[in-house]
Amino acid sequence: MTKFTTTIIPKMDDAEDEHCGILLSGSDDFEQKTNAASCGKSVKHGFYRKVMCIISFQFLFITTIATTFILFPGLKAVVQHWTWMLTLAFLFTISLLILTHFYHKRHPQNILLLFLWTICEAYTAGVFGSYFDTFVIAQVFFLMAIVTICLLIYTLFSKSNVKISLASKFAFIIILLFSCMLQLYLQLEVAELVIAFIAAFLFTVFIIYDLNALMYKLSPEEYVVASLALYLDIIYLFLLLFKRNNFVRK
Repeated sequence: MTKFTTTIIPKMDDAEDEHCGILLSGSDDFEQKTNAASCGKSVKHGFYRKVMCIISFQFLFITTIATTFILFPGLKAVVQHWTWMLTLAFLFTISLLILTHFYHKRHPQNILLLFLWTICEAYTAGVFGSYFDTFVIAQVFFLMAIVTICLLIYTLFSKSNVKISLASKFAFIIILLFSCMLQLYLQLEVAELVIAFIAAFLFTVFIIYDLNALMYKLSPEEYVVASLALYLDIIYLFLLLFKRNNFVRK
């Protein structure tokens, strides 16, 4: 019969962090009993920082890949001709997703698997985007990048928990500001600007909502799982924007 012992982690900087200190340890495993939401401020902020840093890197990576496929006609022709690469990327995506599920608490295996999975997803999205006119998507990518950076800064320096309502208002103001700048300097059509504005705002709300929801389901060390779930939202919205852009252009 497996014997369990109770271990108390020393008190952290924040007084509320003591609620994360009760752990169960057995002969073969070590499992944290609580989730990130029930921890103190320093632990929750650390969870936010890790997730938002990973999301920022993933977003920058997918933007770079998609832009490269779009701007270089020779490369676009190659990736569109090599359909077997797209199939291979899809198979690798499924395989890496399964492996990440089993190694999500093991470092650095979880980071390596997440990085490889990000490459496969970025390649798939880039190939898909190479078939469409991407002027509106470029605008949305710009807004998304600004919002992601601002949310990262917000989570790094905020002294309180990230609330959905407060962070949504913050994101709305940021998007409105840069949308006005785009309209002022680029003279964009109103329909295109509205689409970019709405899509970027929804993207931000999805991230904020999922990040807060995952706080109540995952432990602080499961930040890779949270990043993966949020990145799926990014990919899903990315593909929807391509479809919407193609519809508007027609």
